Amino acid sequence: MKKTNNKIFENIIRFFRPHLFKRNPLKLFFFKLIYYIFYIFIKSPVVIKFENFSMYAYCHTKDLSKFMLKNLIMWDGHEVERINKIFKDKKSLFIDCGCSFGSYSIPLAKLNSNKNKVVAIDASIFAIKRLKENIDLNNIDNIQIYNLGLDKEEGYKNFNEDLNLLANSGSFRFDTCGKKTKVTTLDKIMNDQSLDSFEKIFVKMDLEGYEFNALQGFKKTIIKFNPIILFEFSRMLVENESFSENNFNLFLNEISYEIKDYDNNSYTIDQLIKKLKEKDRKFQVLGDFLLLNKNN
Repeated sequence: MKKTNNKIFENIIRFFRPHLFKRNPLKLFFFKLIYYIFYIFIKSPVVIKFENFSMYAYCHTKDLSKFMLKNLIMWDGHEVERINKIFKDKKSLFIDCGCSFGSYSIPLAKLNSNKNKVVAIDASIFAIKRLKENIDLNNIDNIQIYNLGLDKEEGYKNFNEDLNLLANSGSFRFDTCGKKTKVTTLDKIMNDQSLDSFEKIFVKMDLEGYEFNALQGFKKTIIKFNPIILFEFSRMLVENESFSENNFNLFLNEISYEIKDYDNNSYTIDQLIKKLKEKDRKFQVLGDFLLLNKNN
């Protein structure tokens, strides 16, 4: 009976045609009416069929994949679309730092599978398990997985993925508590890749405040290959003990990079910190920004 309910609901989802990021408000309204009727009967996982790929969604309140189930779009699907436009018809490498269940890795691996390679990295065993499920679901062979944390040097740190202590499965983070987990540098991981063979290299960093740590461990590769870097600017980043405005500015000067948005507006770290302070404290994230080579 449970399997039958899931199949019926999956067919209903197909009827409403999930999209990467665009949603029809009227269709979504009617879908949510049905969703709340079916919700008590469906069991995890539910297969959501997008146009080019499928994803497993879990009903657990704290599982980030539930967002897809409620909204019929991908988490950060608009960002995936932007990255895919940059990759279009080019041999590209996408490096997904903090890959979670694969909301970036899976669609990008499928949309340009002939020319695209994905390196997916996450310290969470739980996240990697979810990612592997989605890889198997889509029969993908162009994603390379690293179950490691990223830092400015190799070592071990405590990593917390206890959902009883965190808001959701997107909040897994290095913490004072948690399991001792191996960390490495992105430079070291990139030593295994033939970076010269790619026309475009794009890096996404969503590391719950550890973006600057990871960037420092990526310095050699950045200077040599000039990747495009998308990073999340958040209170966790600014409040991380390794972060300082001066250190970040020095790092940007050393790699000859600048901060921009997708509309080509330039920002300084000082401006981003000021904007973040002006936001209500309940908002932890200012937004995603690009790090770009000044000469390209």
